[in-house]
Amino acid sequence: ACGYEIAPATGPEANTTIQVPAGVTLTFYKTTGFDENGYDTFDGTSPLSAVYDAEANTYKLALIGGTYSFRGQDGEGKSLGGMTFDIADDAAETTYSLAKLTFYSTGTYNDANLAADAFDVDVRDGNNRRAAMGASYTDESGRGCQPVLVYAGGNAELYNFKISAIGALAETYGAAEIINQAIFS
Repeated sequence: ACGYEIAPATGPEANTTIQVPAGVTLTFYKTTGFDENGYDTFDGTSPLSAVYDAEANTYKLALIGGTYSFRGQDGEGKSLGGMTFDIADDAAETTYSLAKLTFYSTGTYNDANLAADAFDVDVRDGNNRRAAMGASYTDESGRGCQPVLVYAGGNAELYNFKISAIGALAETYGAAEIINQAIFS
């Protein structure tokens, strides 16, 4: 597999509204391409200008047609990861939603909850674009959690998930794969 670059965006500006879960802050970037692993690439030193409306939990941006990256943080400043969304070349106005997903195990291994580093999560959209996972953490129940913020389209988007065991756990268990699961905002 190899990565690729994206041609410069063209066309008129689209008034873009992004609905986000409560307590989530975002930074937006122009996507420059995708690496050999399917992750979006962008210039992290050049965030785009966006206006946040705390009452409506929305961001407003003026974007020309192209592909854009976003990265999110929760109210404590922990990374929620992110991915991309597209603006059509001829779009005048668009509204998209993002959804926060958290992956964790409800089972145990050796009589203990699974730590977040015991499993790997691969989240890809219908175009095989890979979501960057956020910072893993342990929740109040002692479960290892892996969060990610994903594009949910106008109200839903299809995703493929692959959860794989790592280390000693992988010797006993394999991987679970969920194909074409809809994520609703």
